[in-house]
Amino acid sequence: MENLLRQIPNIDHDKIIKEYQNDLKQCQKAGEAQAECVILVNQKYIRKFPQMKDLVYPWANYDWDYTTFIDNNYNKNNVITIINILMILKIIKLFIIKKLKFLYN
Repeated sequence: MENLLRQIPNIDHDKIIKEYQNDLKQCQKAGEAQAECVILVNQKYIRKFPQMKDLVYPWANYDWDYTTFIDNNYNKNNVITIINILMILKIIKLFIIKKLKFLYN
């Protein structure tokens, strides 16, 4: 990885390699989670490559939250209203079917 980091243009290579090595040292303190920590550190530094700058994958999107999305886009009162409308439509459908059966029998 250090050789790859040296290929990144327009950065202080010694500084970034030192940061990378420090992050790896922190992983050694992680114990059982060391392998996962090393993977996360490598992902962190892969993102520094210019080719990866504007890509979405493999970023973890910590800004997006499912519950916030639901709260912002689906008002619980509207959902209840939609359910009520669907129930009313079912009742109307049953009423029409019964009327038609009555008329044709």
